[in-house]
Amino acid sequence: MATFETLGLHEWLIQQCKQMGISRPTPVQEKCIPAILEGRDCLGCAKTGSGKTAAFVLPVLQKLSEDPYGVFCLVLTPTRELAYQIAEQFRAFGKPLGLKDCIIVGGMDMVYQGLELSKKPHVVVATPGRLADHIRSSDTINLNRIQFLILDEADRLLEQGCTDFTKDLEVILSAVPAKRQTLLFSATLTDTLQQLQSIAMNRPFFWEHKSEVQTVEELDQRFILTPEKVKDAYLVQLIQKFQDEHDDWSIMIFTNTCKNCQILTMMLREFNFPTISLHSMMKQRQRFANLAKFKSNVFKILIATDVAARGLDIPTVQVVINHNTPGLPKIYIHRVGRTARAGRNGVSITLVTQYDIHLINAIEEQIQVKLKEFPVEEKEVLKILTQVNVTRRQCEISLESTDFDEKKKINKRKQMILEGKLPLSLLKTAQNHPMLVELKNGETYNGHLVSCDNWMNINLREVICTSRDGDKFWRMPECYIRGSTIKYLRIPDEIIDMVKEEVLSKGRGRGGMQQNKPQGKGRGGGPGRGGGAGRGIFGGRGRGMTGTGRGQQQEKKPGKPQGVKNQN
Repeated sequence: MATFETLGLHEWLIQQCKQMGISRPTPVQEKCIPAILEGRDCLGCAKTGSGKTAAFVLPVLQKLSEDPYGVFCLVLTPTRELAYQIAEQFRAFGKPLGLKDCIIVGGMDMVYQGLELSKKPHVVVATPGRLADHIRSSDTINLNRIQFLILDEADRLLEQGCTDFTKDLEVILSAVPAKRQTLLFSATLTDTLQQLQSIAMNRPFFWEHKSEVQTVEELDQRFILTPEKVKDAYLVQLIQKFQDEHDDWSIMIFTNTCKNCQILTMMLREFNFPTISLHSMMKQRQRFANLAKFKSNVFKILIATDVAARGLDIPTVQVVINHNTPGLPKIYIHRVGRTARAGRNGVSITLVTQYDIHLINAIEEQIQVKLKEFPVEEKEVLKILTQVNVTRRQCEISLESTDFDEKKKINKRKQMILEGKLPLSLLKTAQNHPMLVELKNGETYNGHLVSCDNWMNINLREVICTSRDGDKFWRMPECYIRGSTIKYLRIPDEIIDMVKEEVLSKGRGRGGMQQNKPQGKGRGGGPGRGGGAGRGIFGGRGRGMTGTGRGQQQEKKPGKPQGVKNQN
């Protein structure tokens, strides 16, 4: 049986593992650590809770101790909570080195993050969106000397869907050197990851945990067949059953939307269950606080969206309940992977309605496990059915009276701006003064208000900044709405900085604004033709996210081997 010594780890890292209660390597660590230490690119796919994070943290720290400088390693991850968890792992294992890390995620102050990046930390852990914003808007971060680029939950980062990281990844890849080690880890293997394996250049090492069953053996997987309208009553009865029989157990409940997550939290609190929530409509500080309270057993029940389904390591979770049946088998795998971790036992229960039979069949086919029915007393459910339905309706009414959707509206506005689409209602002043519209025939109607139902496409490359009476305006040579030409637009204060930043990064400016310079002659891999060095995930040069040709080699300046220090 392999040990950390036989894998080639240094003694100080072995001692750190022992102090953290890790006595022997897991299969993914046993296979991937030697390959990474040899300098090879690596793609590792293993079940949830199998020690994937340590599989890249340990060899990276060993390489850092031999040649210390900042920024040495960049880790990208799809969720903010997972970024903090990975950073904690680096701190724990890298304590003897005096490791300095930096976490770059959304929802936190960008100015403070910029100051931290300017100090050249050894390890940067980031979500793609916020890191790309820093690269576009400032020169506080220099990634041209990194040795390691790591994508954790790589399948999620590379897939195209409701949250598409492609554009942000292109920006990041254009900023990192072609000569580097690229490590990809995930619990699920997708077609995209298989394509990357085939075109990787740096002697790639690929390892996948071979098993017919994609969930761990210690997990007891169950389902409850319930009509849609009775599902909440089954949930309440189920939680009550676990609370009566195992009052020290921690329960995670997954649902499909932020609004449903908040309503369920409010509803369960009305039944005196110790419940908190975790979803993307919450402020970031509140998300961290709630997660910490659940980890420390202050609250026994956490209701979350899929923002908590990936990577989070909460050892004390005994039960996972799927309030809705996941639409994809891999989402199910990640959800139930929050329990039965590191050899512990766990239970997962999925509430299956009459509309979800095909979904549960697809899940069973994918994981090669037949789910067993979980017994529930139907009479007990019927007793509380009316009370549960009334309570839920009261919670829905209560939530509608709050500004719960405000963050969603703000995010939608931001996305529209970045895509070059602005609703006309945003182009009015903060005092709701009507816009001035100059018609094609030359007549001007002061106070004429264009219908807010119309959409206007703006090419940000044509936007020019000007001023009048001390106010900032944004002029577009050509912008047509129902035959009208708008000459001047007043931008509300809440978004003016974002519009300015977008114009500076993508377009051209006048009147004191700096004009962008071409970024290079590369093609592919980066933002596209003329958009950088054209580097792909594995450092190659070519088209698209993967890159296919030979990347530009950059000479590495050797660092000094004494203690890990930031070098300017």
